[in-house]
Amino acid sequence: MRSSALNASQASLSDSTRPDEGRQWRVVGVLAFLALIMGTALLWGFTKDFSSMTQKASLPVLRKLSDAAFMRHDGAEIQLSELRGRVWIADFVFTRCSGPCPVMSANMSKMYQKWVIDGGVRFVSFSVDPEYDTPKVLRSYADRYGVDDERWWFLTGETDSIRTVAVDGFAVGSIEDAIYHSTKFVLVDRGGKIRGYYEGTDEQEVDRLNDDIRRLLRERIFN
Repeated sequence: MRSSALNASQASLSDSTRPDEGRQWRVVGVLAFLALIMGTALLWGFTKDFSSMTQKASLPVLRKLSDAAFMRHDGAEIQLSELRGRVWIADFVFTRCSGPCPVMSANMSKMYQKWVIDGGVRFVSFSVDPEYDTPKVLRSYADRYGVDDERWWFLTGETDSIRTVAVDGFAVGSIEDAIYHSTKFVLVDRGGKIRGYYEGTDEQEVDRLNDDIRRLLRERIFN
């Protein structure tokens, strides 16, 4: 009889624990379901952000630059093709300019300092007064804006060469009257293709240019 009572007691205890076990499994199931939903939502959000980032990083290709030779402010003869593999920004100025050029060069100088960490970004200023702006004159102009390395080039050359690169290359207009030269900053990608034009005297436009530089720099990851 004692054995029967003991067995009945154990059976009763076993039956009493079954509801707890059932509740535990239901809790585990609910938690697993919630984890699946959260994981799916996070994955969808990441995919959406990644897609948005890649789309935002894509800038239109506007023109393709041809190679040309110029004289740099340090006296070295260079080819534009040497910039291949670099993101770079170009503008057209002259050292005797008392109008927009100082503002443009000051804004370019800010970008030159801003992008010092990323050695892939270059800056190129073409003189629209090449007969006066010799390498020596351009060297003094470069010193005025704190240029102490090869990340920012000031270029001069034959008038015909400057005219060709301005009109046929960058499509920024004539240089016949230097006073009325273009005030645009031009963004060029690693393949020598123009990807954007920006007003070089406008700080908001310069901010937009900096954003687009970041997009081009990301192209080495996404493209």
